[in-house]
Amino acid sequence: MTVTIEVQQVGTCNASLNQCIDEFNTKRAGQGFLSCASDDSQMIDQIVCKCTDFINEHQPHFDWCSMKVVVKEQENEI
Repeated sequence: MTVTIEVQQVGTCNASLNQCIDEFNTKRAGQGFLSCASDDSQMIDQIVCKCTDFINEHQPHFDWCSMKVVVKEQENEI
């Protein structure tokens, strides 16, 4: 099992913020920080921390939007 960890907008959606989130996810994927094994709690914590830092950094610029970190478990592909 693996988990993917991402930032999502909640409620009001903003196209500019969506673009920032997409760019953040693309950069994280290139660095290997988009998903990991579901039993690797240290890596999960590290990725969640990076996502939380992103939210804290961007929240003042998009104060009318809410964001959250979502952890999704998924089956490994063969």
